[in-house]
Amino acid sequence: MQGKLTIVGARAMARVVERWVAIFRREHPDVDVIVAPAGSGVVAEALADGVADVAPLPRVLNQSERGLTMASSRDPRGVVVGFASARGQSSARPLVIYLNKATGGQPNGIATEFARVALSPEGQRQFAAGALTGVERKHALSALGGLVGGMPATAQ
Repeated sequence: MQGKLTIVGARAMARVVERWVAIFRREHPDVDVIVAPAGSGVVAEALADGVADVAPLPRVLNQSERGLTMASSRDPRGVVVGFASARGQSSARPLVIYLNKATGGQPNGIATEFARVALSPEGQRQFAAGALTGVERKHALSALGGLVGGMPATAQ
């Protein structure tokens, strides 16, 4: 695999993104990976403008952000890759990787491979308590496969 991957992610996910990038680079040394941590509000703009191929967020896009990305006709798709609990909250928030659509209406293969790395057993170990269960991981891989039309629903 060769090419470029631009990740514009929320600063709150910077540590785990760095770990995923290290795994990704080890598996795909010929891909130039550019990481730009940003405020979560900037992430939606990067998706809408086509600057980001991948955008990890510690939450789902809100309604106005979703409107911004849909108006750009990019309409990125998100895959839940883990969960985080905020201090003092009883419920966990989803950690989502958004994949921007490339020409043809599907995420590019490099972006999809990055999401697969995040969902791999090694990528999931980076979350500790927030990792997906086996069933949740299987559903996330299936959802990722649905985004790219026929990708295998399992990742090693």
